[in-house]
Amino acid sequence: MRTNSRAISEVRAESRFATPPRLLVVAADNRTGDAVALAEALEHQGAEIEVRFAGDMSTDDHVQPDAVIVAEPTMREEKERYYAPGSHPLFVAITDGDVRNAQARAAGFDLVVSRAVSAKSLMDQLGDRLPRVHI
Repeated sequence: MRTNSRAISEVRAESRFATPPRLLVVAADNRTGDAVALAEALEHQGAEIEVRFAGDMSTDDHVQPDAVIVAEPTMREEKERYYAPGSHPLFVAITDGDVRNAQARAAGFDLVVSRAVSAKSLMDQLGDRLPRVHI
């Protein structure tokens, strides 16, 4: 994903994390542009990013991120297919309305944010919830 020409040391100097948080961005197949744009913005804020699309994920395709950011979450079982057994990532739902926010909270997401959230704001909220990588 590294499309930015800024030095890693420059990005890390601006980051509030002792080590870069590992974030997995999962998006619906019809929102690939949004997922890539979000991933690039989060990477610019100092995160290590992996982007996956829902249609490409399988139960054998487990990773160990610090947080899983899911665009358009639908149910509790869906969020559990995006991480390795034994890991306990923070689950973030990006939604576009009050009804979807309520559904995501009911499904057990740890953090629910609106689609209009900025990468900086999201990283700040993650920093408040990821104490093991937070300075």
